[in-house]
Amino acid sequence: MSSFIMPTGASADIKELEYIAALQQTQKVIRTDGTVSGADILLFLKSKYGIVMLDSDADRFSRAVGGFLPAKVEEESAKPSGWLKKLKFGGKKNKDDAVVDTEKPTGAEEVKEEDNYDGADNAGMKKKRIPLYLDIVQMLSLLMIPQLLLADDENSADQDVVQRVLSSMLTSIGDTESGGLEEVELSEALVWNLLMSRGEKILAEDKELVKAMVESAGGAGCKLNKESFAKALTSDVMDFKKHIDMTSPTDVFQDIWGFHLAQSVSKGPTCDSKIEDALKEKNDDNQFQYSFVKTATSLDSALGSFRSFTYQLYLWVFNLTFLLYVNIGYGETLSGINCWHSHFMCDIANNIWFWFTLGLVFWVTAALVFIPVSLGNMNDPDSWLPLISSLCLLGYSLTGYINFMVHPTERAQEIVDSFVLYGPLMTLNLVISVILFVDMVSYPIGEFWNKRDDAKEDGESYYLSSFESRPYTFGVPTFKLKSDKKLAAIFKTSRLINNALQLHKKPDTDKYALKESEVMREYVLRGSAHEENTASLVWTWKNIWSRSLFWHEGIWFHSRLLVGQVTMIITTCLIFALMIHVTSNMVDTVEEWRADIVDDSMSSASEFASKAIPKKGDVILSSIVGISVSMVVAITLISLQIPSTVSTILKYRTGVMPTLHDPFFTAKYRNNADLMFYNVANQLYALLGSMLLFWFLGGLAVFIYIWELTRDGMKALTALCIGLVVTILMKMVVVGEFRKRYNQAFHRTNPAAANVVALLMESWQLGLGAGVALSRFAIFLLAAAFWLGRIDEVFLAENVRIGTYAFDLLPFHFRKEIFVYEAHTHPYIERLGSMYLMKLKYGDTFINDAGSAWRRLFVNVLVPWTAKMRMKRRSISEGDEED
Repeated sequence: MSSFIMPTGASADIKELEYIAALQQTQKVIRTDGTVSGADILLFLKSKYGIVMLDSDADRFSRAVGGFLPAKVEEESAKPSGWLKKLKFGGKKNKDDAVVDTEKPTGAEEVKEEDNYDGADNAGMKKKRIPLYLDIVQMLSLLMIPQLLLADDENSADQDVVQRVLSSMLTSIGDTESGGLEEVELSEALVWNLLMSRGEKILAEDKELVKAMVESAGGAGCKLNKESFAKALTSDVMDFKKHIDMTSPTDVFQDIWGFHLAQSVSKGPTCDSKIEDALKEKNDDNQFQYSFVKTATSLDSALGSFRSFTYQLYLWVFNLTFLLYVNIGYGETLSGINCWHSHFMCDIANNIWFWFTLGLVFWVTAALVFIPVSLGNMNDPDSWLPLISSLCLLGYSLTGYINFMVHPTERAQEIVDSFVLYGPLMTLNLVISVILFVDMVSYPIGEFWNKRDDAKEDGESYYLSSFESRPYTFGVPTFKLKSDKKLAAIFKTSRLINNALQLHKKPDTDKYALKESEVMREYVLRGSAHEENTASLVWTWKNIWSRSLFWHEGIWFHSRLLVGQVTMIITTCLIFALMIHVTSNMVDTVEEWRADIVDDSMSSASEFASKAIPKKGDVILSSIVGISVSMVVAITLISLQIPSTVSTILKYRTGVMPTLHDPFFTAKYRNNADLMFYNVANQLYALLGSMLLFWFLGGLAVFIYIWELTRDGMKALTALCIGLVVTILMKMVVVGEFRKRYNQAFHRTNPAAANVVALLMESWQLGLGAGVALSRFAIFLLAAAFWLGRIDEVFLAENVRIGTYAFDLLPFHFRKEIFVYEAHTHPYIERLGSMYLMKLKYGDTFINDAGSAWRRLFVNVLVPWTAKMRMKRRSISEGDEED
C-alpha cells in the first residue's frame, strides 16, 4: 500500500534540495526559486535552539554564511562595467599573455559591496534596502563543507573529486579539446575568468574579493593544483573539523557550545525580559549578539530534544491512562445543570457544560500532571529535577490507586464494578509510574555512586561515565538519533557527489567529460533515469531492523508518531477486552429473553419471539467473526502507519509529491502547522471507529446468514450475487476475445465489427447494472470503514469538496507534523544548523567571502544544472518588498 517507484540520481538530489528550501522558508508566499532569507535563518535558530538575535542582523547573518549576492538586483544595463578584461588561455598559450586591464572603462564607477545591497543606479530609481538570501547553490556549498574537509586527507577518496572539479573548472576557460592546464599559475585574472565563466559577474567585479580568493589558495604565483584548490575550499572552515566529530554520539549544539540544549539558559548568554533592548545595548558591528531562551526541551515533540524516546512513550501512556481513569472516576461531577426550560434545551445545556468542563479538566490535568512529570526527561546532567519529578509521579499514581483499588469508597467500588476496564487502566498506570520512577531515581543514585568511586584508579564508575552514555534503565537515549543524523548527512552528501560524478563520466567508459555542455547533456539524458521500488511494508521494516533507514536516509520517527503507535496498541488491547465483555453481556441478555419467552402463556407471540430472539450460539459466532475481522484490521492499520510515514517522507524528498512548486503547499500545510497537536487523539479515535465498525459489519454479515428471520432472504440474495458474478465473468471473457480481434490500444483494427460489438456490449451491460450497484456499495463501504482508521493517507480526492470545504483533513494534519519534524531534523538541515551555530559562535574566524566564493565555484562545476536555481535578476519596483 505504501510502496512507490522512487526516482534516484542527480535529479532526485536537486528535488531534495528544493524540499529543504521549502521547509526553511517562513514567509506567507513561498519563493519558488528556493531561496532562504536571513529572517528564515533567525527563526530557525530560535525554533530549534532557542537562540534569539536582532531582526536587524538578519541580512548581515545571511551574508556572513555565504548569501552576499542579493536576490533582487538592478537590471544588467543599470550596472557599472567590470574592471577586468575577460581573458582566455589554453594549453598552447603562454600564461604571460594574460594581461590585467587596470583602467576602468569611461563612465564606469567602482563597484562597491554596498551597491549590491542598495541597488543604486543612474536611471532615477530610488535606493532601498534589498533583503539577502541563500539560494540552492549557496546552501549546497555549506552542505559540502564536511566533505571538502575530508579532501585535506591525502588518503581520502574525496581528493579525486577536488581534482575532477578543478580540471573541469579550468576547461571552462580554456580553448583546447582536452581541457585546461593541469596546473596553472594563480592570479587575479585567472580567478576573474573562473568567476565570469560561471556567471558570477558581481563577484568578479569585487576587486577585494578576487584578491582574497587568490590569497586563500596560496597567493599569486602559486600553482593552482588539487592541494591549493582544497586549501582554498577549506582554509576558512578548519574550525569545523576541530569542534565537530561527525560520527560522535552527540548533537552539534553540544559539540559547539560544550553543554546540552537544556542547559543553554543556565550556561549560555541570556538577557532580561526585554531581549531586543538588551541585545541592542551590547551590539557590536563585528560580532553577532544572541541570547538563549527557554525551549521546554522535555516537552519538545517537534525536535525530540528530551533525554529518552522510550521514556517519552512511557510518559504519554501514563498521561493517557491517568486522564482516562480520572475522567471515568470523577466524570459524574462534570454534569448536572438544573434548568427549568424544556427537556431538550436542558439536555443541550448539560452537554455543553459537560464537554466544556471535560476539556478544561483534561487541560488542567495535563498542566498539573504531565508537565511536572516530564521534567524527569530533561537532558540536563546537573539538575535534580528527575528526583522531584519522580516524587510527583508516584504521588499522582498511588493516590488514585489507593482511592479506587486498595481502600475504595462505596461510589468508587461501584465504578470499578460497572466499568470492566477501570481496574486494568489503573493497574497499567501504576506499572508505568513504577517504571518511570525507577528510571528517574537511577540518575541521582548513579551520580552519588559515581562520586563515591572518584577515589578509584579509573576515576569514575561504569554506570555514569557521562550523562549521555549512561545506560538508561528502561529507555533508548536520543543521542543515538543525533549520531544517526550525522551519519545520514555524510551518506547523503557523498551520494549527491557520486551521482554528479556519474554524469561527468562519459557513458560506457571510465573517461570524464570536461566540458560543461557534455555534462549537461548527460544530466538531461541520465539525470532522472534511475528508479527503485521502495517504502513497501517489508522494505521499511527490514531497513528499520538493519538501521540503514536511519544511517542512509536520516529518517527518524517523531515522538508523536511513536506515541500514537503505542496508543493504538493499547487501544486495540482495551477494545478487544471490551468487545469480549460486551459479547458476554449480550449472551446473558439473550438467554434471559429466551427464558422469559418460555414462561409466556401466549403461544403465538412466543413462537414469533423465539424466532426473532437470536440463539446464544448465533450471537457468539457472529461476535467472534466480527472480533477477528476487527483485530486483523487493527493490526494491519498499526503495521502500515510507519511504512506509510516513511513513504510520504521519501515522496516529498524526491519530488514525487511537490512542495516548492506546489501552489497550494502554503495553504494546505504552512499556514496552520500548529494543528499537528490533533494527531495523537486522531490516531486513537480513528482506530477505535474503524475497529468498532468492522466488528459490527463482520458480525452483522455472519448474523444475517444464521438468524432465522433473515436466513431465507440472504440465501436468495446470495444466489442472485453468484448468478451476477458468473455472468459478469462470462462477459469479461467474451469482451476479451472481441478486444483481441477488433481493437488495439485506442484504435480499431476492424471498425465495422468493433462498432457492432460495442453496441451489443452496451446493451448487455444495461442488464448487468445491478452488479455494478452492489459491488460499488460493498467496495465503498469496506474501503470507508478501513480508511476511517488511517489518518496517514488521503482517502477522498482533493477535489471532493463542497465549495471550499474539504471533507478529509486529518491526513493533512498528519503531514504537517512530518514537515515540522523534517524542518528541524532533516540531515541536511541538521548540517546547515551546525554551520549557522559555528558562524554564530566563532564569528569572522569561520566562513569568509573568499572561501564561500571558491565553494560556490566548486558547486557550480560539480553540479552545473543548479545554475537554473541561481537567484533571478529582476528590476526593483517601489513596492517590491519581502513578505
